[in-house]
Amino acid sequence: MISNRKLYLIIAAFVSSVGASVYFTAQYKDGQYAIKEQKVRDEYIAELKKRQDEYNARVEELNKKALERQTQLSNLNSELERKYANANKRADQALTKYNDLVSNGWRLRDPGTQTQPSMQLPNASSGGDSSTTTGSNGASSGGELSREASEFLLQLASDADKVVEQLRVAQEYALRLKQICEKQ
Repeated sequence: MISNRKLYLIIAAFVSSVGASVYFTAQYKDGQYAIKEQKVRDEYIAELKKRQDEYNARVEELNKKALERQTQLSNLNSELERKYANANKRADQALTKYNDLVSNGWRLRDPGTQTQPSMQLPNASSGGDSSTTTGSNGASSGGELSREASEFLLQLASDADKVVEQLRVAQEYALRLKQICEKQ
């Protein structure tokens, strides 16, 4: 028979080996659970990184398009401002030319008040054989406007030309801006 002491040692060894087995099994399971949990975390982080990279690429693409359109708008503004300035310069040059002509005696004429030919009307008191002249005073002005009126009308025409040019540039700007904005 086995002595009590040996029996206790065998039981203690058995209990400690079972305890050790339970402990190591629990540690193994905890390790496996931790590995699975780490794998899920890694997959989640990889998915987040992928989405962040896609988002960053999309933002970069949109920033590139915005910068491209901003450059197009800047070029459009410069081009139209240059066209507008050149048109105003031409209008000012034409006005200067016409003002020089007005200074040298050239005048605008009113076509509705051209010189009327003289008319002979019979004079009732003299028996009808003598006549009175009515109409033009014989001057060659023929509806000619004053210097001031000519200058005023030429300035008004120049201002109108500038307004027309402003409208033309504004319309062109609106059309081209629409084209830029409609690009995808």
